Amino acid sequence: MLTIDLTTARRFILGKQGLWPGRRWRGEAGTAQAMRAMEYLQLDPLQTLTRSQDIALHSRVLDYTPGLWEEVTYQQRKFFDWGGWLAVRPMEELPHWRVVMRRERDG
Repeated sequence: MLTIDLTTARRFILGKQGLWPGRRWRGEAGTAQAMRAMEYLQLDPLQTLTRSQDIALHSRVLDYTPGLWEEVTYQQRKFFDWGGWLAVRPMEELPHWRVVMRRERDG
């Protein structure tokens, strides 16, 4: 059985999500990398201080500016959203999700 200490486990989990060590990505390419590492970026339609997607990406991308995720998602078409999800996923996953979309559409 493989055993790891708690510190290693924490670093692995935080590293997988792009939160350790520090903000390691930069710019549009870095935003796309961070979004892929997260696998699922939840969108927040309300803005109290700022939108949650901007907070999540600011904590991972060194020079992130609010709304940069929209450039990567909609202008560069690297991610997609669908219906009432309020989330974006990598475009590479679209073929899988089309099956789910059709099933939901057709009842």
